Amino acid sequence: IDKFKKKEFVLINRRKALKFLTIIGGALLWPASWLQAQAQKIAFKINKVAKLREVHGWAILKIKDRQILFVRDSENTIKALNPICTHKQCTVEYSREKGRIVCPCHGSEYALDGRVLKEPSTEPLGIYESELRQDGLIVVTLEEIKYTEMKKENGESSENKKEQKDGQ
Repeated sequence: IDKFKKKEFVLINRRKALKFLTIIGGALLWPASWLQAQAQKIAFKINKVAKLREVHGWAILKIKDRQILFVRDSENTIKALNPICTHKQCTVEYSREKGRIVCPCHGSEYALDGRVLKEPSTEPLGIYESELRQDGLIVVTLEEIKYTEMKKENGESSENKKEQKDGQ
């Protein structure tokens, strides 16, 4: 009988220990998973990238295992886009002459908000929220967004809508 009570006592302690560890483990992991769900931001000084110091300058930079196309579209603003053409996955470039993004492979053209301006591409480029601060700091949110055109039910002109890119 003493052996049975001893095993029961150990079993109760193990259960309590496992319950305690589960609660503590969950409490420790919750903030980490919540932080991961928040969009990451990264910042760098504009003077670190010579091509971006002037208006209409552009550069493709590798940031956190992804390439991002930056276009300095005015003295106070900068755009950040996914540089991969949605037609055949070529790397796009910014055309100063046209003031838009062009694909050198098949001629697709995109606006600085990612919208398709000229086919053969039919899908917009992904964009990243970006800010050029007065102190020369570029801040980029590393959550890709894309513009999709949604036609009104009655066949009128389309309107732009932001939505999160699938898988990002």
